[in-house]
Amino acid sequence: MTPMANSSLFKRKAFCLALLLWLCVLTPQALAGRYVLNQTPSTIQGYFGQPVNEVINYYSTKDLQRIFPDFPKQGTFKIIFANNKAQRIELDTTQVDGQGNFSYDHAKFFEYIFGYKPPIKKVIKESGGEGFKAYEICLGDGVATSYTIAPGGLFITLYYKTACEPPYK
Repeated sequence: MTPMANSSLFKRKAFCLALLLWLCVLTPQALAGRYVLNQTPSTIQGYFGQPVNEVINYYSTKDLQRIFPDFPKQGTFKIIFANNKAQRIELDTTQVDGQGNFSYDHAKFFEYIFGYKPPIKKVIKESGGEGFKAYEICLGDGVATSYTIAPGGLFITLYYKTACEPPYK
């Protein structure tokens, strides 16, 4: 190998090493948080504890009630699995007596689930009709939330959506 070719090879290796180190420094926040969607029940159990009901995968709302003091006592927190992988995370704040004032903060819920703040907030869809209002919001890193405000409660879902992957438009 000629000294010129040796020098060129060294420069390429140095460039690749520098690029790798630079990419490590700029690792997305998602890698610093928790992997939840598309994970097994045992991984989910490590984050949120033993499911209250093994069949339906309901989890305790005790921690949620610390973050959301107005989360109703009869509200539910569940994770829906398909092929043994987490697909959707749902909160149901249905009020038994039709009363309540739970106010959904999608950023707080995202941070509770994934362990970091959502990178973006982009309204994808907003609709409504008599007595209800529905929203779909892109929160980034492939995660979207949809929620419906209806008489008697709020129905909230976090799920994977390709359109919410970076780069954001």
